[in-house]
Amino acid sequence: MTFAIRNVLRPVSILLCIVLSGTQITQAAPIVAAAIPAESQAISTAAAPVPPEVRTAKKVFVENDGASIDMYNRFVAALKAWGYYTLVDSPENTDVIFGFQGAPLKVTIKQPSSAITLWTVSDPLNGLYPGGSKRRASLEIENLVSALKEVVGVPLTTEETAALKPATFRHTGAFVVLISILGGLAAAAVITLALHSRAKEKSMLLPVEAKPVYLAIRLSPLSGIDSLAQESKNIG
Repeated sequence: MTFAIRNVLRPVSILLCIVLSGTQITQAAPIVAAAIPAESQAISTAAAPVPPEVRTAKKVFVENDGASIDMYNRFVAALKAWGYYTLVDSPENTDVIFGFQGAPLKVTIKQPSSAITLWTVSDPLNGLYPGGSKRRASLEIENLVSALKEVVGVPLTTEETAALKPATFRHTGAFVVLISILGGLAAAAVITLALHSRAKEKSMLLPVEAKPVYLAIRLSPLSGIDSLAQESKNIG
């Protein structure tokens, strides 16, 4: 019984340690960042200047560089919904070429004349999105367009800015559910262990029932006396 309880408590304790350590690391991240000098932070986060061809481009030709048709169509539809660019159907009549790739999801911005890569915009979260495949695909395209907006200097909405930040597990309902399940398992294991120990103590305190002891005594024949009696009888 104790062995089974230990088997229940061991994975519960391990999972609790992992979850709590992840929470502590997430909470400690701002402290570590605050401890870094502001000059070092500015140097590490400084971005290279965006080429003027990228910032001033208005006519765009979108070519599929190996992405699925579904993702390509989603990206083209998102650009049309944005309305910032005019999409053309020929690379000869464009300011820049958007080479759309699906694995990993990114857009390579190239010069039409030389095919030189001017800039690359990739998925900020590297595909780490919740939900089903269609939901993830929508979020990937939305964030890719938001990253493109940042490159050309278009302000983002509050929702677009929030979507670019990864959702921490401790801020989701799944974390609460997991903690509740682990807490319930741990409480059940502790209660079971306590009841088992109490029952064992009671069994040790019960008086031992006295049982009668029977002695089986085997009487051997006195062969010597019998032989003497026989000899006396013969003499007489």
